Amino acid sequence: MALDAVVAPLFDARDTSHGTRMQAARLAQRLMCTRATEPGSAMFTFALSLLERLAGQSGTPDLPRLDRNLPRGAEVAIVDALYPWLKAAKQRQQEQHVFRLWGALGERAWKVPKLATLLDDMLWRGKKNNAAWTAQLWLQDPKTRDARVRELVKRDRSALYLAPVFQHCHRRRQTLLVERMSERAPSGRFHDGKVTHFPHVQSGFHRWPTSLQQRYLDLLGKAEVSPKQFTQTRASLVAQRARVPLTRALDLADALASGDVAVQEAALGALVWLDDPGPALSILLDRLDGDRARVAMYAMPRLARLIPRGAMVTALAGLLARPSLKVTVHKEVLRLLGQLATPLAANLLRATWATPLHRDVRVAALHAARSLLSQADAWSLLAEAALDADPEGPEGRPTPNRPRTPISLTARRSSLGL
Repeated sequence: MALDAVVAPLFDARDTSHGTRMQAARLAQRLMCTRATEPGSAMFTFALSLLERLAGQSGTPDLPRLDRNLPRGAEVAIVDALYPWLKAAKQRQQEQHVFRLWGALGERAWKVPKLATLLDDMLWRGKKNNAAWTAQLWLQDPKTRDARVRELVKRDRSALYLAPVFQHCHRRRQTLLVERMSERAPSGRFHDGKVTHFPHVQSGFHRWPTSLQQRYLDLLGKAEVSPKQFTQTRASLVAQRARVPLTRALDLADALASGDVAVQEAALGALVWLDDPGPALSILLDRLDGDRARVAMYAMPRLARLIPRGAMVTALAGLLARPSLKVTVHKEVLRLLGQLATPLAANLLRATWATPLHRDVRVAALHAARSLLSQADAWSLLAEAALDADPEGPEGRPTPNRPRTPISLTARRSSLGL
């Protein structure tokens, strides 16, 4: 073939540049795309052999996307033509060749039985390090995913330790997770059963029955009290516990009283992620005078979105009535009042402005007032700030940008003196 003579010098020369090799790869990819409907043609075979030679003895050919503008059923012909090549690569434990072809065919690969059989065989007889990715590809098709997951778990319970299998069971087959949450891990091809690894789950617990949630909490609790755990790991476990709907504020009392700062802070931050975050308000308010005030205050904005506005504003009013507040806490309280945007919040902001304040707190009050332009108290505050003779005052004044909240016509007229 004439093209052989063109590309042969690329492999004979010792100083072939990277750019030249990339151009040769691009040529091969274009040939494969244009001859995708004729996988048995000389051009297609030449392009594949060129990509193999460019990849080297232990590399993986960089196959292009073959599924675009491909006639229906042509993917089967491509796999049939490349099947001997795929089997030879599998025997050499070059499983990446199969993965690349699967990616090149995209969703078309789901409809090729030979490719699915090859993946199935690799899952049980291939490299264990590639088992999770092989399972990920094998379970991509939504039509066959559920049946294949049940088949996998039935054949080997340790398949529950594969991430794609666990994710499907988490969403659709929660009853299969009972063995995954047991103290004694199942032993098999995908896990040796010597150590029980608990899965990190952030959401979706509403699908789990109460018994499964309790099993998960027991698993987390035993891992948390283990004397060999690092402090940061223990803090992560506390935060994980709070995501389970069965967890209540009282269940985190031991972590809140812990001598480890990281565990204490994790517990404070986790309170607002509880299924019932109401009791967290009083706990966070009690911590705003101590060393953990920063963590407690930064948890308040999420809590403000979960409890009634009136209750939150009342709690902030009590907080502002304290004789002294940390500057960080004071600033965050005023920002929260701006977000809550109730008449009482505007009144509190106006009353706070009338008292001697730290410069940074004054800046926070002005920015909070911008979110309350529908309230007359906010306009009074801004009018006073505009007339303030304090030389440091203008630095904290808000810039004349478009307000974030809609302004009523009455407020507009009053601001213009009409």
